[in-house]
Amino acid sequence: MINWSVEYPQIEAICLKRNVDPFFIAAIRSAENGAPGREFGVLRRDDAQDYAGQLRVCTRTIAGYLAGFRGDAFDLLESIGLKRACYSPAFISYCAGRYAPIGASNDLTNLNQNWSANVSQAYFGFVTAGCVA
Repeated sequence: MINWSVEYPQIEAICLKRNVDPFFIAAIRSAENGAPGREFGVLRRDDAQDYAGQLRVCTRTIAGYLAGFRGDAFDLLESIGLKRACYSPAFISYCAGRYAPIGASNDLTNLNQNWSANVSQAYFGFVTAGCVA
């Protein structure tokens, strides 16, 4: 079980430094839901063997994806009454293809095919609620 009262402040702090939406990083955490040292699904990295390292690599990775994305990375969700920009489904799909590619050699049970939908559901749930939990 994710303890958001402990984890979210850490997520928010690093996201502010990297200009990444903390709800998106929280959605990745929720979807990955990895065991200690795998909380964000970061594999085979010497600098990601604990929670802090996992969080650091995840946010750095998403910041890089934002920089490299060619398209409309933000949509305004006025249709559901929010005055908050959030990442578009196109950007989430772009991330999925890199963060959790379908057919990856380390995805023996094909769970990566669910990554985009799982992250999207968590992310838009957090955005709509205005909080994680």
